[in-house]
Amino acid sequence: MKQKVQALIIFSCFFFATFLGCLWINSMTPALLNYDSLPIDFNNKLYSAKNVESTDDGYSFTFENSNLNEITLILDRTAPFELRMNNEFVMSYFSTDTFNRTVLLTLDITNKKDVNLEFIDLQRRQSSNEFDRLGRYRPVILLGDEQTANNAITLSFGINMLYCGILLFICFNSFFLYHHKKSEVYLLLLSALCLVEFIKTFLSANFQVVPLTDQFVNFLLPTVYQGSSILILIIGYYLCGSYVSDKIKQFLPLKTLLITTIVVALVQNFIPYSIISFLLFILRFIFALFLFSIYQSTRKDVLYILIGYAFLLGTSTYNNYVFDQASTTIGSFIVIFMTIQLGIIAYILCCTMVVNRKFASKFKESEELVKSLELINENLDFQVEVRTKELNEQIHKRQNIMANIFHDLRSPVFVLQGFLDQLPTNDRDLTKQKQNMQARLTYLKHLTEDLFLMTKIENNELTYEYDDVDCSKLINSITESLKLIAMDKKVNFHELIDDELIVWADSVKLEQAFINIIYNAITYTKNESTITIVCKRINDNCEISISDQGKGIPQEDLKSIFNRYYTSNFSKNKASSGLGLSIAYEIIQSHKGNIIVNSEIDKGTTFIINLPLNL
Repeated sequence: MKQKVQALIIFSCFFFATFLGCLWINSMTPALLNYDSLPIDFNNKLYSAKNVESTDDGYSFTFENSNLNEITLILDRTAPFELRMNNEFVMSYFSTDTFNRTVLLTLDITNKKDVNLEFIDLQRRQSSNEFDRLGRYRPVILLGDEQTANNAITLSFGINMLYCGILLFICFNSFFLYHHKKSEVYLLLLSALCLVEFIKTFLSANFQVVPLTDQFVNFLLPTVYQGSSILILIIGYYLCGSYVSDKIKQFLPLKTLLITTIVVALVQNFIPYSIISFLLFILRFIFALFLFSIYQSTRKDVLYILIGYAFLLGTSTYNNYVFDQASTTIGSFIVIFMTIQLGIIAYILCCTMVVNRKFASKFKESEELVKSLELINENLDFQVEVRTKELNEQIHKRQNIMANIFHDLRSPVFVLQGFLDQLPTNDRDLTKQKQNMQARLTYLKHLTEDLFLMTKIENNELTYEYDDVDCSKLINSITESLKLIAMDKKVNFHELIDDELIVWADSVKLEQAFINIIYNAITYTKNESTITIVCKRINDNCEISISDQGKGIPQEDLKSIFNRYYTSNFSKNKASSGLGLSIAYEIIQSHKGNIIVNSEIDKGTTFIINLPLNL
């Protein structure tokens, strides 16, 4: 309840401040009563005519001339009329004439003691207080010298153009925002309201790009007025939509509201003006109650709408009050500044502030989300860094343990092999078992050596002692040492080796790489086949090619043969550790060389090694 009272106080303060402020400014225009004397010096002021006398055909007022030669009249909100001065025809304004909100008229009153101005109502209304659809029953009459009147009309035109500029800017801005974010329906409604108000203001500014008759404008503008009045309420409803219950949203969907607006705007020309005014009063009262019901001190959006609506009602109430009171002076403020339009623009600006707050809050949410994501990323980076460090430490410990294990395995393997070599060979069964044991120990020896070497490579602990190495002699030495193994499969070496091919290398490591590749060729080539080894100079490189006549390697496996622990499913050799080619690849890469593999199924495989010559 406290919140509702607070909302009522805020609304009342802005409403009465607006109404009384407009009334005070309007009262600053001096008035000329019926039968007053026209002042000799207008002092660059505008005067308003007050207390006119009603007649059967219209209304009139009389002034006493104070030796003035001419006066200029500003007629505002004019309905069709005929003007006579001292029973002489001056001008007429018909409904078929071009619509003008204000008419500027200079009258010659030289040698006229009394000036009687009579306005004849051309629509022959039964009552002088009956409004037409534009709310006109008699024109607002301001008097002054010609220069002051012209300045006032120019100022009024400039202010109306300012209003038009503000409305167009908000209209396009709201529409472009809606184009990029179609979920925000209130942006489209705000754009539509600004467009409607622009049309209304533009027509009222006497800026006749397309001349329209008074009769047509009298039909068009009321439709625009009523449509605008309901759009004002719908926009406020949707801007406060986040505080509205779902039941109300279902009861008042957007389509229903828009259809109601269009229907009321179209049929209002066929319904008495008093009924339309009463219905609008009810809607405005309901909307005010709606704002009071959802107001809370923390809901700034509702507060801005409430203030703007209070300002709008204050100006419109003031506008209706001064035109309903025949005894009230209608000053230059209401003519020049168009107070009713000023109130609507104030309301639209408050709506724009709410829109800006909504988007600012979304930007703020985005910034907070970005900051939270950045904080999460920082935490993740830190956690990843810590976890990576822990994993590296674990890997390093595991590698050290594995290196120690492999190192320790080498000694018992060598001891066992030594014992096997000393066993007698007289017994045939024992000899066969000895051969099998030696084969398994040889495999275990190679596996242990490969694992130990790979562990060194993974730990970056493999050191190289570079010197000039003759590849020709190195290849010859390796083939000689492997001939005994090759003879078991009746495999021959066909060697085409050039002399003196010097490279900068670690002879031990390079020998290990060549042994792995040639041993691999012996393992996978066919029995009673030939392994071709070519060592020659190609430009500044030493090229070593090793070709076997085995089953070959499938194309899909060629990219993986240098991966650690890789063995092809195509191969039936289960004695391979899968490390030999990987070790050879790492050693060749460390010597700034490369390995290329070509293979054809059932024809064999060729390894081509390129090493830079030490020239």
